[in-house]
Amino acid sequence: MGLFTPIWMKEFYGVSENIRNKRAKAKAAVEKMSDPAKLKQAALLAPDEEVAKAACGRIDDDETLAEIAMRAKTRGASDFAARRIKDQALLRKVALEAEPRKGGPTAASRIADQEALGEVACNAADYYTREKAFELIKDLGAVMNLIRTGNDVRLFLLADRVQGDENLREVLFERFHPEAVAYDRDLSTHEKEEIFKAIAVAAGKLREPEDIERALEVFGPRCAAGYYAEPVAKVVERRKASLEAKRLSGQLVLVCKTCGGVVHYIEDYDTEDGNWAKMCWFTCGCNLVGGGPRNNGDYDKPSNVEMAARAGRFEGKVIHLCPTCLGLAGSSPNACRIPACRCREKQRDPLVVPFSPAEW
Repeated sequence: MGLFTPIWMKEFYGVSENIRNKRAKAKAAVEKMSDPAKLKQAALLAPDEEVAKAACGRIDDDETLAEIAMRAKTRGASDFAARRIKDQALLRKVALEAEPRKGGPTAASRIADQEALGEVACNAADYYTREKAFELIKDLGAVMNLIRTGNDVRLFLLADRVQGDENLREVLFERFHPEAVAYDRDLSTHEKEEIFKAIAVAAGKLREPEDIERALEVFGPRCAAGYYAEPVAKVVERRKASLEAKRLSGQLVLVCKTCGGVVHYIEDYDTEDGNWAKMCWFTCGCNLVGGGPRNNGDYDKPSNVEMAARAGRFEGKVIHLCPTCLGLAGSSPNACRIPACRCREKQRDPLVVPFSPAEW
């Protein structure tokens, strides 16, 4: 830099008027630059984000912008450069090669080709860039093509976007191999769990009884993928029960595994020591169902239960449980103490539990 440090290479801390004036002078200095090499240097090396962006704004060459997007000292300059790149091939290069906290996610968000996004989703150097690319792959044709032709099992993270019976059958029964994914040494435990969650969403869209039975065979208790496959099996079991309830024009209910009786929710008051305390619990015909709110406000899910279809509908008061987490689904029609569902899954077919409220 010679005998002195250029003003655009200085760092500016604080919000005082003096600092604002110095920053304005640094920005004015780069805005007067006409040498492309110096503008590039300022965009890459300026420690102040506003100054670096001012330099970047004077650059129109896509290759230079790509280098800035991957290497600029400040994240703001990296993102700003990525937003100005027009060449799709260079956007792909930035998305694939940019290091963390650079312009990779911004570059990915501007890639138009869905299959190029698939490549980025599997191979980008930065985790957040991969995540952004997966988020942006929406086209069903591209999703199916990537799953059919891709050589990375991470592409099954796209399974939750698959639609149509034929496509669902192909993905679940032909393309996806549960055991291979469960024992893939290149995948982290988190990645495996996320892939099986996406597969579970796909399985939850099955409509034909024979497809649902086949899914139960593939992902049920004998599945070699072990606990990874459990979320898929639970979703398919729920789907089977929900479709049966619709066929019967009835409801999806909880029943006790021991006696087969419908589970009820009971509310009562305890007057021990002269104080009123609300008591709430789940019960059945044989009293072998546990769960309900505890005195400290925590919640135990009903245990020893399974979902079943019931013909007809309950008369009287009921509560709705989320079939995924067995917590309260949405707003309860009655004032019970079950905490709200937190699994954030959009459930169209809640479990119905008859409710016996305490009477004053």
